[in-house]
Amino acid sequence: MNGIANRTLNGNGGRRAYTRENFSLRPRVNLKQYSEYKTSFSGGYNRVFNELTDAVQHDAKSKVSFQCCVGRMFEPVAEKTNIVYTMCESRELPADVIPKLRQADAIITASSFCAEVFRQQFDCPVYVVPLGIDSKMFPIAEREMSEPFRWLFVGSSDPRKGSAVIWKAWQELFYAQPGIELYVKMIGSVGRKFDRKDNVISDLRRVSDKQMNDLYAKAHGFLFPSLGEGFGLTLIEAMATGLPCVGTSTTGHKDFFNHDTGWVIGHEPWRSKIYGSNRPSNRMDGMYTVSNPNVGDLSRNMIRVMRQYEKALIKARAAAETIHDNYSWDRFRDGIKAVLARYVSV
Repeated sequence: MNGIANRTLNGNGGRRAYTRENFSLRPRVNLKQYSEYKTSFSGGYNRVFNELTDAVQHDAKSKVSFQCCVGRMFEPVAEKTNIVYTMCESRELPADVIPKLRQADAIITASSFCAEVFRQQFDCPVYVVPLGIDSKMFPIAEREMSEPFRWLFVGSSDPRKGSAVIWKAWQELFYAQPGIELYVKMIGSVGRKFDRKDNVISDLRRVSDKQMNDLYAKAHGFLFPSLGEGFGLTLIEAMATGLPCVGTSTTGHKDFFNHDTGWVIGHEPWRSKIYGSNRPSNRMDGMYTVSNPNVGDLSRNMIRVMRQYEKALIKARAAAETIHDNYSWDRFRDGIKAVLARYVSV
């Protein structure tokens, strides 16, 4: 192998102060969701919405409308206080998103990066409530050096996720090499395809959270050369299991992924037209500044992890403990309730 190788709430205003007693209550809001996300993978907005249904009580008569959606799908409701949970992945917002979110009375988002972007564009209060992890579903796994050394990538086919960067690095140094393999788990797919070619595994099957956890547990390292993130849910789940992670640290995930918690690869700002998914609701037309990961630096950090794997596991375990201490869905729900308590009688 050596031869290869406290969550915080931020805001600048509100109509009602909250107390810790509010945390056990469920604010009554007109909760809206969009059918596009109901059949998607459990990550992202679908996971957020599932947690929101436990945090709030739907009441169509409520004076507060609470929506969870990408910015361009936000539809304010007349004569209601409109609050939206949304994210962004670039410092520039799509032109059609700005007038939509400008109608919000408050924005809740998942990371300090998103909050900074929104505060530069909008005058309404912006609050940060990070997503969470399920500690029982994604516990710290025991690992040791073994072959084949499996690198795991979990993400969609969206170019933003950086799969092309991984593939280029793999072809240059690792393809068909013995003792190492790449497992590519594409999420959001509806097929049942599972293929292996040389030392690359491609998995397009829909999986449960339990099966997803098994993939994390059986991997030795995780790759996340993202061009831009609103939060980075698959990364924080991988980190929670104690996986050594190699990736960028530039947008939403920089709140928890840095040189102390992972192996950060270099990047350069890149003006890109191919950015965002193919979904009409999530497509970003035009040019946007994203992170262009350094392919050589990705390869070098992968080799560092493999050559010093015992040390890598120690660092990754410390990172996992930090994740478990600071990120949970209980904290997420409490954070949402705390923000809503400013606007609605709970």
